[in-house]
Amino acid sequence: AASALLLAAESDAGAAAIYDKLIAANLPPVMRQAAFKGKIEAAGGGGKEIVLKTLAGKDAVLYAPAIAMVPANFRAAEIGQAADFLSRLPEDARIQLAAVLGGYPADAVGPYLLAAAENPSLDVRLAALRAIGKAGGAKAVAFLATKAARTSGAEQDAARESLALLRGSDVDPAILA
Repeated sequence: AASALLLAAESDAGAAAIYDKLIAANLPPVMRQAAFKGKIEAAGGGGKEIVLKTLAGKDAVLYAPAIAMVPANFRAAEIGQAADFLSRLPEDARIQLAAVLGGYPADAVGPYLLAAAENPSLDVRLAALRAIGKAGGAKAVAFLATKAARTSGAEQDAARESLALLRGSDVDPAILA
């Protein structure tokens, strides 16, 4: 029934109104999440504001789809707006957001990931360490080397793996230094 309504919607605004009704309805979480993603896609350029409002809100069911929509709605120069939530979200959302931030350049997300790598939660620290390796950058070399030397177990392994993943013309000289 919902898909028939959406097909009948004559505009993105009409589809967004239907998505809003589906999100507010007493539907299973997975259906609400799907409706939320549809709402963001229908919003076009307004998706960024919807993601930010959701991450600032209290509806934890919508955090995962909001974070999943970050790459489609935030350029590197804007990612700080979403990354600011890394310290305020529940643990599972922090892990997901840290992983997403790994797809952005180190100069845009480095400070957020370095802070998350010091989180009390081991799972958040591991996600942040892995994301640091993906984001790259020579500025992370000393931090990762210290983590690799001073931690143990999974955290030490993640720091070592991230050191091996770092890319950039300035990484090798930083490692040698």
